[in-house]
Amino acid sequence: MTNAPATDLAREAFTALSPLNLEDWTALAECLRTRHVPAGGFLLQQGDICDYLGVLTRGALRTYNVDYDGTERTGWLTVAGMVSTEVLSFYSREPSLEVVEVVRDAELVFVSHADLEALCRSRPAIERLARRVSEHILTDLKGHLLSHIHDPAPERYARLVRLRPSFVEQVPLKHVASFLGIDPSTLSRIRTLEVARR
Repeated sequence: MTNAPATDLAREAFTALSPLNLEDWTALAECLRTRHVPAGGFLLQQGDICDYLGVLTRGALRTYNVDYDGTERTGWLTVAGMVSTEVLSFYSREPSLEVVEVVRDAELVFVSHADLEALCRSRPAIERLARRVSEHILTDLKGHLLSHIHDPAPERYARLVRLRPSFVEQVPLKHVASFLGIDPSTLSRIRTLEVARR
């Protein structure tokens, strides 16, 4: 079971995606757990099967892959108030190709895959919530991917500041640069130009 403030933050994030009545929320809340991980720790290692879908109630995470030449590439960032999972591994039950690292001391309120499946079988509102969470994650990921394809670096940064300013405020800039697919020095130049324009 979780502590009350963390549960309240999780409830707020989940119900923003799909409202739950008190009975459905109580059933979900009974299955929620809390995990605390200090900065530098990991929520998920490559090769593990992701068994959490939840809300980050404190801290910041980065999800990354190591490419064929050994370079770490940040694929996603998560800050407090956002849903967190490694979606491919969570739903496929396959070992993850990604690593989820804690970049600021983190608290995660989550439900396990087995508990979520059981809740979805018995409660249509929670099944709808699970679907909305998946849609939300996939929409975010697709938007980020298309931005990488279509937008030059300054526009990628401007989009990030517009949609997720907390990434820039709470995550080390080297990880923000990797997330945007640019060198840290390029990000520094873009940020300097943005400040000069104001």
